[in-house]
Amino acid sequence: MTFDDNIRIETGTPHDYEAAAESFADAMLFDAHLSESGRQRYEPGRSLLAREDDVVVGTASAYTRTLSIPGAVVPAAHVTRVAVQSTHRRKGVLSRLMKTQLRSVPEALCVLWATEPQIYGRFGYGPASWQLEVQAQLHRIGQVSGPRTDGRLRQVACKDAIEVLSPIHAAYQRQRPGVSGRDKGDWRSRLDDPSELRHGMTQRKFVVYSNTAGEATGYATWRGNLNWDDVGPAGKIVLEELVATDLEAYTALWRYVLSMDLAATVNYRHMPVDAPVRHLVANPRAFQSCQRDALWLRIVKVPEALSQRAYAVPVDLVVELSDDVIDTNNGRFRLTADSDSATCVPTEKPADLSMSVKELGAIYLGGTDPMELARAGAIEARTPQAVEKASAAFGWHTAPGSIEVF
Repeated sequence: MTFDDNIRIETGTPHDYEAAAESFADAMLFDAHLSESGRQRYEPGRSLLAREDDVVVGTASAYTRTLSIPGAVVPAAHVTRVAVQSTHRRKGVLSRLMKTQLRSVPEALCVLWATEPQIYGRFGYGPASWQLEVQAQLHRIGQVSGPRTDGRLRQVACKDAIEVLSPIHAAYQRQRPGVSGRDKGDWRSRLDDPSELRHGMTQRKFVVYSNTAGEATGYATWRGNLNWDDVGPAGKIVLEELVATDLEAYTALWRYVLSMDLAATVNYRHMPVDAPVRHLVANPRAFQSCQRDALWLRIVKVPEALSQRAYAVPVDLVVELSDDVIDTNNGRFRLTADSDSATCVPTEKPADLSMSVKELGAIYLGGTDPMELARAGAIEARTPQAVEKASAAFGWHTAPGSIEVF
């Protein structure tokens, strides 16, 4: 790979929104969607542009958002719009963009969705959460069991969605690792729903569940498409989000989704791997599923990142890390944690474990077991039972589950 000295890496300005969006869209093989919500969400100071003369040939941006991790909600750079024009690939542009970004972010963590997973391991990202992409065959589901749901389902208009849904989402974020926080700008961008991007589906629908005390504890957002086959209606439902803070709301919303009139299938992309709905239906085989990687995580500042999460059991381990991009992450770090707090500091003590920063990112949210990576040869034990101790400590009672691609 040769580096092109004619290409400059620059920080964006407010005037670069259109050029950055169009360059990214060209590289990703779709037309740019320029909107006021997108413009307001654009953070020029966190946007890197690769320019040749006055032409943008590559981009790498980030959003300032929070992320839930085991035991806490913390700042995390949400990396997005990473792409290089096909005319300028294999010239080191992506490497320069990614390394410049990683060396400058103020947060201890970066997260992204990988369009091509084979790319991001080179820069220290690891697959930290997994999801099930499911299609439910409604005529085969059978009854949905679970607790009584004496509360109320109601539809909400789009203009009221942020006010109603935002508190539910915030409560859910505190319950499950891997969920990205949303301010009003994030919500406006998320709810932007131009007809040309619906791909033949209806506009987005909102349904909220409130318990008997009147507290809203769950919501679902979905789209529909009416179709017919030889024996009758065979509509398709695309479930975009199903967020519930207790089992009552979760059960009520799934009963609603799985009993749609005129529908034959429900597709849902972001089901957590520990989703209980398969245990609530009479026929779990009616859920056809495929497990895929979801959120990729990169640890930028090791001591800060390891100190801010909680651990399932007390732990005292020395981890030897390697990092090809951030020099300060190379070396040995002692992690000590109990039920109340955690600390991580550089140390000269002998290592119990060795791994790269990619593996540390993969296990950070509790979604990838250190034991699994050790069996693959990616984590090496230096002392007896070290991997078993790490597996117990880094695990978590709730699987991470991101519910949106950003």
